[in-house]
Amino acid sequence: MTSPLRFASILPAICVAALTFFTLTGCASQDSVRLLYNPSAPAALPTPTAPTVAVVQFEDMRGREEIGVKRNGAAFRAMSPVADWVSRSLADEIRRTGPQVSYAESLQQAQAGRPDFLVTGRVDEVWIKETGPASCTATVRIFVSMANPRGMVYQQNLMSTQEKTGLPGSGMVEGVLTDALREVLNVAADQIAKAAAR
Repeated sequence: MTSPLRFASILPAICVAALTFFTLTGCASQDSVRLLYNPSAPAALPTPTAPTVAVVQFEDMRGREEIGVKRNGAAFRAMSPVADWVSRSLADEIRRTGPQVSYAESLQQAQAGRPDFLVTGRVDEVWIKETGPASCTATVRIFVSMANPRGMVYQQNLMSTQEKTGLPGSGMVEGVLTDALREVLNVAADQIAKAAAR
């Protein structure tokens, strides 16, 4: 059995070790950004005659792994693939507009389902910049196109820059990035729904 005196002597060492662990993991978690997304409205229940739309995973054209920079020069890094995040989030946004939506990781996989429309695109920029101790900006820039068997029916370059202030930490960073993505995807989803309904 450990004596009270010996326990008291090792307690400061335990506290220092715990403090160091939580400090290091706290900083690491703020550098690692979760790519989150909630559609702007619930998915609509498609009718049996609703057009079928297949969203193909976008190409990531950013040319770098990091998704931003902190004031101290450290990089923000995504915890999951950026192109998959953008593409799946677009599929979720299109679902709220009424079409029957599927998601495919390749063009061949999408074509196998014989959808009425194919949505493809690319991610040109996803970037977060910490502008102050409690503020940051995020920019999302994408290209979206939609085609049916007869040809192209919609294509557009979209960009959004959002700024957020609040409590420092990963929550603020994730929130501003989600806001920037939502703004471009709302436009894309609405335009895709209009083109599919023609």
